[in-house]
Formats: sequence, C-alpha cells, structure tokens
Amino acid sequence: MSKSTKCTTLFQHKHALEFGLKIVELEEKGNTLVMTSVCCLFYVYRDRDVGPMSCKRKLTDNIHIFKVPFIKQHYLLHLKQHAKTWEEYNELFVDDKKAYFNDKVERANTMHMYINTNQDTIRFTISLPIINIIIKELFYHNNNQILASVDEVNVEDEEDHHMNMEWIRKKANKEIALKRNAMKLFKLNEDNEMYIVDVSNSTHFFFAIDYIKCGMSFRQTATMIHHAKHRLKAQKLGGINNHNASQYVRALVTTNLNKIIDLLLHLSVWAFLVAGDGNIHHSNSIFDMCIRMCVGDVLPNLHLATIPMFERHIAKNIFILIARFLNALSDTTTIWCAKLVSMSTNGENTMTRCHRGVVTRLKQATKFPMLRI
Repeated sequence: MSKSTKCTTLFQHKHALEFGLKIVELEEKGNTLVMTSVCCLFYVYRDRDVGPMSCKRKLTDNIHIFKVPFIKQHYLLHLKQHAKTWEEYNELFVDDKKAYFNDKVERANTMHMYINTNQDTIRFTISLPIINIIIKELFYHNNNQILASVDEVNVEDEEDHHMNMEWIRKKANKEIALKRNAMKLFKLNEDNEMYIVDVSNSTHFFFAIDYIKCGMSFRQTATMIHHAKHRLKAQKLGGINNHNASQYVRALVTTNLNKIIDLLLHLSVWAFLVAGDGNIHHSNSIFDMCIRMCVGDVLPNLHLATIPMFERHIAKNIFILIARFLNALSDTTTIWCAKLVSMSTNGENTMTRCHRGVVTRLKQATKFPMLRI
C-alpha cells in the first residue's frame, strides 16, 4: 500500500481578493517566498454575523488564520460566520472589492472588540432578608419613623416652629423619595421568593464599578463615562447619571451579601468571627462590620457593611443592629448563634462592658462560649 501524502496546496493570489484575505506570514524556501498563513479580513474589520446560540463552541475574539493547505472549501466554510457581510461582498465588482476595506476601521481600534454586544443584560438574584431587612430597614429610615420624628419636634416660638416644621417635612419627604427611588431597582420574582435585579447595560455597569472602586463619586463616575463616550465615539456608553451609578453599587453590594450567605451556609464553615467599630463620618453615625471565616482551605477576611446608626450609640441599640444584620445574613437566628465564636472591638466601654456591653449581649445570645478580642 502506498503511503498517504499530506495535502500541501499553496496559496493562490487571486483568492485574496475573491474571499477577502490578507497575507500575514511569508517563509523563504530557496529563492522564493511562500505564503504560510493568511487571515480573514472580515473579522479584522467586522464582527461575526452569527449569535452566541448559533454554534456549540464558545466564540472568541481571535482572528481566524488559514494555513497550508489553502483550499477554497476552507474559506467558504469559515465565511458562514460572516454570512451577511460575505453575501454583500461577493456581489461586488472587482474594483469595488479592492476598495471595500479602505474606509473601514479595524475592530482592534474600537470598543466593539472589548464589549460583548450580544449579551448586554446582567441578572442578579438576591434573598428576601437582604432587601427587606438590611436595605429597607437598616440602610434607610423606616417611613413611619421619619414621619413620627416630624411630629416630635417641639419649638416654643410659633413662627420658628412653623419654619422648622416646614423644613423638616421637606427633608422627610426627600428622604422617603430617595428610598422609594432606590427600591425601584429590586423586583420580586414570580414566586415572591427572591428579588431580581436586571442591569440592562452591562458596559455601563462594569465601567461604573471600575471607576467607583478607584475612589470616584457617583457624579464623577457618570462624568468620566460621558468623557469616554465622546473620546471613543461609543454611543453605547451614553445615558448614564449619578443615580444609575448608585444603583449599580446597590446591585453589587446586595449580590456580594448574598454570596456571603452562601459562604456561611457552606458545609466547611463551622465558625466565623465578627469585628465591629462605631464611628462618625461627615456628621453621620455609622457602625462598621467585618467578618472572617474558614471556607475549605481559604481564610477570607471580608468587609460586611458600613451601616448608618439612627439611634444613640448605646450597647442595646448596637446589639440590636448587629443581631438584625446577622439574622438577615444567615437567613435564620440559629445559624449565627451557633457559629459566632468571637467579637473584636476597639475596646470602648459600650462594646466591652462586663454586664451590659455589646460583646456580653452577643455572648448571652450564642450557644457556645465566645472569645473577646
């Protein structure tokens, strides 16, 4: 039997114009130069015409390279990915084909190379306690509490009383409106078992998060994305404001809290530690919380949240705040009471007092002895 010979069909120059190809590599063989690889110009300047559901393999951003053997059937098979563009190109005259790619910009020099236009929607699912307790009740005033605080105002002078009441009512209504607008982001699913957040523009989302994690404010983030839109000529980046940027952060925070729930419920997590510290930021009282646990062979140290404190900084209020937060985070009281083994504080009397301090109250609530740090 004769041995099978490998096909070594050489590249034909007429195919470059016929199928939209470009020579990318030459090899010297003797006294002649031989084409060893050519690329598809349709993908250099245009994207594929097929969607992600049209093929079984995951689509990549790599430009297709043809190597020996250079067979016509290989070109036609690949051009199915550029069906519409290829059909348009194939009907052109020779002179039009020569000028077809002259006025086009390479995809590598545009944002389309780095933005997935086929999958532009992101969906997050969040558990009910995170939204109903942490976001609605801990991060924002309860609406009834806001209105009740207006009625409690007591000013002796009638004129001053009227002016103060008017100002307080406007402030209360503004706070209620801010909360209502923030809550529009979260929608209940059909079974009312989870909240759903749909981000319609993933490009906005990733740009905004990248800028914010560098320390920019929401307003600065929106401004920078507008600058990027004009500089890159990418209309996809338009239409963002500081409210959109804040909503993206809310979506990310609630999603990360949801992932922390998954970590706490992990079979390998039998204990966790909490650290807390009260502080004042821009004249607002806050309570900062961190958590540490062992998940498998990894020891993550995570920042939970910075929670605004609307009540006085007394041990009872701080304990209720921590307990409500952990209840929402572990989805049930029994989990955190059985797994909390330590509470770290800054040493303030409110936190470390032996009889009625925050750590003492937590120690009384847990099932097992706690370490004081």
